[in-house]
Amino acid sequence: MQKIWPYFWKLIRKPTFQAVTLATVYVAVVLFVSIHLIHDSYRSGAMDLGLFTQSLKYTLQGNLLYHTPGGLSHLAYHFSPILLLLVPIYWIAPYSQTLLVVQGIALGLSGYLVYLLARNCKLSHRTSLFIEGLFFINPLVWGKALFDFHPVGLAVPALLVMFIGLTQKKWTLFTIGLVLSLMTKEDVIIALGVFGLAIFIANYLKNRKVNDVSLRIMYAALITYGIGVLVSIAASKGGYPPMLTYASVRYEYLGQPIALAIPGAISTFFSTGSLFLVAAYLVPLGLLPLFSLRWAVPGLLILMMNMLSTCIAQHDILRQAPTAAIPFLFMAGIVTLSRLKERSDIKSLIARLAPRLPTLMIVFTITVSLALNFHPTSRVMDVALPGPHEEAINRVITLIPDGATVTANNNLFPHLCCRTDAYLAPFIDPYTPNDENADWGFPYRETEYVVVDQVHKQYYMGGYWEDVIIDELEEKYQLVVEIDGAKLYRLRHDG
Repeated sequence: MQKIWPYFWKLIRKPTFQAVTLATVYVAVVLFVSIHLIHDSYRSGAMDLGLFTQSLKYTLQGNLLYHTPGGLSHLAYHFSPILLLLVPIYWIAPYSQTLLVVQGIALGLSGYLVYLLARNCKLSHRTSLFIEGLFFINPLVWGKALFDFHPVGLAVPALLVMFIGLTQKKWTLFTIGLVLSLMTKEDVIIALGVFGLAIFIANYLKNRKVNDVSLRIMYAALITYGIGVLVSIAASKGGYPPMLTYASVRYEYLGQPIALAIPGAISTFFSTGSLFLVAAYLVPLGLLPLFSLRWAVPGLLILMMNMLSTCIAQHDILRQAPTAAIPFLFMAGIVTLSRLKERSDIKSLIARLAPRLPTLMIVFTITVSLALNFHPTSRVMDVALPGPHEEAINRVITLIPDGATVTANNNLFPHLCCRTDAYLAPFIDPYTPNDENADWGFPYRETEYVVVDQVHKQYYMGGYWEDVIIDELEEKYQLVVEIDGAKLYRLRHDG
């Protein structure tokens, strides 16, 4: 033991060990929360964990990224070919939780990459470690971690790898990060196009020269977006590509006369929800990104897009919408800090106020970040330990044979779609243009089984689906089992 202790003490004092340990702890926490406190408690949903799980399952069966909630390949809705890289992982571990594990590891890796970026910008180990910790408690990061799985979450480490390659002139890393980022979602493609333009303008104004890297980023973004539109058209099977309809459903005033549209946009932009978004995007970073606009502009663009949105899930709630902004805002904050570090007047100010100022800044930053995480529009308050009712649902759904067709509501769907042919109970989502194409379950389709839960209910036609369809359901189906309000019905074969 006496020989081991010095070695262990030497190990834990290494900066890399501390940064990796912090990231590992975060991954463990986020996996416990997202899997046990959300998924196992039936608080994940068909929109979106279920549909991504199902898209990988059907890809393995030869139907490229198809899912029943959309009724089409996911490529018709969003350009996310990075999902294809997850197919081998899902083949090894065909569970919904697999996607949550991938996302948790990706976010943990992102925090470590933030640490590396800070060190590359000549910030001290302690400052870099603090920035990594700030990443892990940032409300935008937790907003993504707590809301199911989305491929746009994989853009965070990809963009950070691109930044490392760009700042260190390691062009292989830069290319890998750029390509992977472009494969995640069209929001990221737009952000990269704006980023390339910002670099181009900044370098031209400073040096009066055209920056080749900025042109590569812009051209890559433009070409990829064009490919995305073509793929969406091809995947839409003759219908209007859903990828091009999101603006109309998420910015409702666009279809109004200009006299109404402008006041509508202004009132949305300056609403209480928008003020919360500004705080969530900028305050935890101390407004530092505003002083490095070349890096921050894509993140600020995403902030403005969300502030202008009339979609409740995009405008008021921290979910996946801000994800692409995270790397740009952190990179801008790191660059600003590295510049301030070189200024003699800033050094002098810190020397006069130390040691109180750093402590006060750390306490303020952590307090603000945690307060934003617990804001009523976040999902932190939704997490809960699974209880007796969730155990009852588990017992009920285990009676459904693998490969059977089954109708389940939004919260039960992710638990069934990986081993059955699951169909979502019908509902109308005004912000997701999938109603015309969706392959709904009962009553639109008579699946072999229908699961009805009287606790985790789903809205449908002015009421709850479980209540609206119960009479018609009991005419065509027989009750197999009921445990604590969770019911399993099987289709009658006697007519």
